[in-house]
Amino acid sequence: MPFKLNQNTNWRLNFYLIFSGHFMSGLTTMIVQYAFMWYITDVLKSATALSLSTLMMFLPWIFLALVAGVVIDRWSKKAIIISMTIGQFAGGALLTLLLVAMLTRAFYSGSCRCNGSFYWM
Repeated sequence: MPFKLNQNTNWRLNFYLIFSGHFMSGLTTMIVQYAFMWYITDVLKSATALSLSTLMMFLPWIFLALVAGVVIDRWSKKAIIISMTIGQFAGGALLTLLLVAMLTRAFYSGSCRCNGSFYWM
């Protein structure tokens, strides 16, 4: 008996909504990581610091990839997608708040330079 899709459900719309939401979430996460690497390069001017920060950004992917298949097979895929998206948002929001706090401190302390570089201690 061949599988017939129920015509009453709008599965394509659901798929496109989930796909586009996940795509935008991944895109914004990569933009934040890229901006963070540029920030480290601008402030520290150290290739070692840039290399270590890039390594730290990819370490979770390396270690989580080993167990991701087992976890995804055992848990609800919907719950995993929702929790990971919320986690990505929380991490991005935390980095954004940290950057705003650092820039605000630099601006009000007078250590903000006109050429776009920020230094604070």
